[in-house]
Amino acid sequence: MGSDQAVGYCVRLREERGRLELLIGLPNAKVQLFNILATLEVSFPYTGIQSLEIPGIGPGLRATWNGFVAQVQAQDAVDIGKAQAVARVLNAPIEALRRIRFVPLRRGFSQVSYTPVPVTPFPSAEGEIATLLAQDRDLEYRVDRYLEQIANRNFRVRPALETALFELTCVDRETGLGITLVNEGFGINQLVYLLAQALSREAESVLIEEPEIHLHPLSVRRLAGALVQIASRYRKQFLISTHSEGFLSALLAQVARGALRPADLACYFVEWKDGISVFTRQHVSEHGQIEGGLRAFVEAELEDLHVFLGVPEASDADGL
Repeated sequence: MGSDQAVGYCVRLREERGRLELLIGLPNAKVQLFNILATLEVSFPYTGIQSLEIPGIGPGLRATWNGFVAQVQAQDAVDIGKAQAVARVLNAPIEALRRIRFVPLRRGFSQVSYTPVPVTPFPSAEGEIATLLAQDRDLEYRVDRYLEQIANRNFRVRPALETALFELTCVDRETGLGITLVNEGFGINQLVYLLAQALSREAESVLIEEPEIHLHPLSVRRLAGALVQIASRYRKQFLISTHSEGFLSALLAQVARGALRPADLACYFVEWKDGISVFTRQHVSEHGQIEGGLRAFVEAELEDLHVFLGVPEASDADGL
């Protein structure tokens, strides 16, 4: 296995069975071509107890793969370093998956107090996120910083003395009033969850569904600016779905200000056509202008403006 090669991972799904493939190829090729290094046929749910040997891994090395993790053993002590290096390469796809975080539509905190719980490799339950905030002081401070920037609130984790309980609280900077997060508006509540996932030390790619939910329009625009800062400062990548014209406009304004390069913002308009989701790339200029405009977002607003201003619709004007 040469140093100029890369590995990939592929899952092929059928109704009851699947096929897991470990791939190897040349990352610098103009056309990404991968050869199948190992294949495992599995039934679902798959427990990961099967394994197979990976052929041709290198002299003096023996490798097995269970569909997720590869184990590489050296037959001689002098090859231990080589075995560890090969194992890191073969496990690169699964390690990349571990660095993905999801921010689903249903998110937030529903309890007044929490106790620490085990945290899975892909934390999403509110107890897991609360535990991360309680155990990682730097994460707490980062969430506090951006919550203040977006919503003028401070965030605190408050342990209950002589117990394992802790509370998530917010302080309104204007009034100085502090309350438990569950008694805040849901916009702030879900925003703490979102920021905790986005600012997690392990997260490299963060998938967010409708970040604008329950937020004031001003906070939506500030959130867009904060995510641009987080992406740059902490080297994060965001994949976001949104129905908010304000959120998208705020991102385009970041491009116009020079805070975000057009090459770093990929916009896709998604349409449902004949039972298929169709993705159309809309290129962004250096001035923050988006190809095709935002008509899909503002069509209803334009109709209302016609009514308020007494301007006839195009079809009515044609008949005059």
